[in-house]
Amino acid sequence: MKSKILLSVFVICLVFVLVGCSGVVTPITDNGATYGPELQISGDWIIDNETVVVTSEQPIYFAQDYHEQHRIIIRNAGVLKITDSYIRSDFRFLLELYDTSKLIVDNSNLEVKEGNGAVITNMDNSVVEARNSQLDYVGIGSGNRPPSYITVDLDNCNIGQLVLDLFDITGLVVEGIETGSIEDGTISSEKFRLTLKDCVIRRDVTSWIGDAEVTFRNCKMGQISPDEGSEVNIENCTIREIVPRVSDYTGVISDLPSGDISSFQLSFPATKGPSINIVNSNIENGWFFRYTSGSNIEFRNCRLSVLRPMRYNSASVYDSTVKEVWIWWTSGEIYFQNSPIGWIGNIMGPNDILLSGEITVEDEDWGKRLLNWDTTVIRREFFFSLPSSSGDCVIKNEEGTNVDQFVIGTSTIQKVLVFDREQRKFKVYLNGILKKTLELSSDSDVTL
Repeated sequence: MKSKILLSVFVICLVFVLVGCSGVVTPITDNGATYGPELQISGDWIIDNETVVVTSEQPIYFAQDYHEQHRIIIRNAGVLKITDSYIRSDFRFLLELYDTSKLIVDNSNLEVKEGNGAVITNMDNSVVEARNSQLDYVGIGSGNRPPSYITVDLDNCNIGQLVLDLFDITGLVVEGIETGSIEDGTISSEKFRLTLKDCVIRRDVTSWIGDAEVTFRNCKMGQISPDEGSEVNIENCTIREIVPRVSDYTGVISDLPSGDISSFQLSFPATKGPSINIVNSNIENGWFFRYTSGSNIEFRNCRLSVLRPMRYNSASVYDSTVKEVWIWWTSGEIYFQNSPIGWIGNIMGPNDILLSGEITVEDEDWGKRLLNWDTTVIRREFFFSLPSSSGDCVIKNEEGTNVDQFVIGTSTIQKVLVFDREQRKFKVYLNGILKKTLELSSDSDVTL
């Protein structure tokens, strides 16, 4: 017993030596427990072939400026044990296990602030054991590659999001998984074992599936995200949204449904996307559709919760419902006809994309809530006309500088305005009189 105590003291002292630290601060958590001063860690924290124990005498503050800026990495048979303590951050942080590493969480908290806890990613032959603890994101979180064989045992834990990343698996059936209380459940295959005993899942159960054959039966989940080469069957389930990941695909996609679905099949060539079969299920919000790498897709009569282009691509959207468009690290064109957009979000990265066609963004205040444009440029088509006669039309930016000047008449004239971090609205003058202010959320036709 004495040697074990000495070992714990020794490995805690190692924390000061082996990681970047910037002193200690007073803990902010008070849930009835007594804690000593926090150790603040800046930058990545790597636990390599050693055992580190975090106790109530010194909880951890993992400093970050934004989500997933830094990582806790456990590798080469390393062990991180958190007992009667916590690790907190102001933002969501990554906790990655490699090789034969191990994470033990006992009567501790890895989500001090809702949604800003540890994203546990387990790979290779790693092990996660948690008991009587608060967790943010945990499960078979193996990133985008199959593990050798991981073990996750959760006992009497409160879990924000349970994740099932399923890669390179054949014939797996996931049955009865849902949010809420789970008294005793096991999901296993030749790649992993996940056990849950007396656990509560608060927010979501999600699954990312790649090059795998999986059936979900009698489940209630947030997202199911099938990637290239996967075959997914959904039977008697309620799913918030389905997230197909499609790459380098050209073709027509029609009638993606939402609500109650008795039978529906969506199939792509294995090298370009997934095969999804839905039977007697409810898709609450519709389809969060991701397309990338040279795709040129025509959507017709689809119910899209999110339209998410990636890299360089093109799309046409006809007679569809589009709740959100994410313009994030993408370039190309999206043409809309009879398909209003709920709002445009996630505008960031070095992008240059053209929105064309008959476009209406229904949320007029979208711009007030969007903080990060980065270096994004959105080019947007507008069509100008005057019902009778003609006039001199001038478009000015927010600084009052002339952007364009032309004679307008009864025939429509097409102009493209460029919206970015600095220029989010333009003013239209007819014969020197201000007639209209144009934002991305403006109706497409400008009749003066």
